[in-house]
Amino acid sequence: RDFYSSLDATNGIESAVAAAGVVKGEVAAGAGRPSMETGFHALLDTAVLHTHPIVPNIITCCQTGPELFAQLCHDLPPESRWIPYRQPGHELTFEISRVLKTMPDAGGERIFFLQNHGVIVSAPSVESAQLLYRQLVSLTTRFLERQAGQVLPVWRQDAWDLRRYFVKGHPFLTPDEAVFCSDLEHFSYPESDVMDVAGSIAYILETQKVLGLTPLYLTDHEADRILDMESEKYRQRQAGRML
Repeated sequence: RDFYSSLDATNGIESAVAAAGVVKGEVAAGAGRPSMETGFHALLDTAVLHTHPIVPNIITCCQTGPELFAQLCHDLPPESRWIPYRQPGHELTFEISRVLKTMPDAGGERIFFLQNHGVIVSAPSVESAQLLYRQLVSLTTRFLERQAGQVLPVWRQDAWDLRRYFVKGHPFLTPDEAVFCSDLEHFSYPESDVMDVAGSIAYILETQKVLGLTPLYLTDHEADRILDMESEKYRQRQAGRML
């Protein structure tokens, strides 16, 4: 925690090199390497849940996401924040570090909505983090249902022809989609994982239509940066060994 808190986000290159060195240096012999998102886990409380949940991502992946989040905040705990899109890894860690410095203290329950990415929940214990996460998903679901004036569609992976969403050259909503669904003809990951991500993206897009929301896609530059990350190439090599 002390290391990541000490990094200077304004000196991007030097701090990025330092962060990458720590992640690689902490690899136990033969045990792989820590997640590239180790940094923000270190900055937060005892229990940290980082997920890419379907219903909250309806908000994080739409053009009016910050406005909807501001409305949703009336139902969420007071220490909830919107994080603009940052590349996963050290850039996201720097942004969370910056936001934490504007909050009352570094402990206690925290919720972060990550634009075009997912959510982070932080709490003093595993049990309290799990409870907070369930509350987050439930409150977001009820909020969107009030917006729609109807119950949200039920998620079913077989409800759509997934390949029509993922034609060559299509834009990506999230880093997961860029990584898993850039080529549905030649999988870099197990097919079940790819189809889980594809089904989730299809649900988000279809539900956004129901709600009258406009999707917010990653730019080509943002997607290309993800696919070009050394840590992502490492993950693909590891996944390839399981195929």
